[in-house]
Amino acid sequence: MSKDKIKIFLTDEHAVMREGLKELFRKTGKYEFCGESDNGHETIKIIDKKKCDLLLLDPTLSDIPGVELVHRIKKNNPNIKIIILTRLDNDAHLQDLLKSGIDGFLVKNNTFADILRAIRSAQKDDIFISPEVTKKLVMGHKFKSENETDSLFNILTHRENEILKLLAEGHSNADIGQRLGISALTAKKHRINIMKKLDIHNLAGLTRFAMKAGIL
Repeated sequence: MSKDKIKIFLTDEHAVMREGLKELFRKTGKYEFCGESDNGHETIKIIDKKKCDLLLLDPTLSDIPGVELVHRIKKNNPNIKIIILTRLDNDAHLQDLLKSGIDGFLVKNNTFADILRAIRSAQKDDIFISPEVTKKLVMGHKFKSENETDSLFNILTHRENEILKLLAEGHSNADIGQRLGISALTAKKHRINIMKKLDIHNLAGLTRFAMKAGIL
């Protein structure tokens, strides 16, 4: 992202929501707006033209499915960060969004402080997932069998188990580095190795695994 003010685009079908967010962002003095829209087609058009840093997106749009919109925007703007801000009312929709390459997932009862935290995480190439989202994933998704989970858990080293627990608790690479006395880059490398060993490719999946393995 730019070292200057972060350029944000807002996409939400509700004008009141967009206006409220704009006012909150303006008060911080750290953000500027490169546009807003209530539909997917206009979002794509403006973002392709203005090269925004971050899209705050409610994917429940009437013209383009949220997952398709994420893919199309990321294809033309690979450096943009996309943070979802929506309701939790569709498990299948939730799973698909988490696999689409988003950089954060919030729900509309999160605080503005949570939104800022998600943005900071995205800037560090981490992903912030709201605890409400994590809980819904765990409650609504049947994960691997207990025997298989135990077997996979045992292939991790002691340090990898430590890092898995911290990742599942929502800590960033930088936070983990400070807690364990290692660099953020080393923490990131451990995360990559954990994902390879477990054949899990996103933070939500790691959190589900950690809960199933009983380390949370």
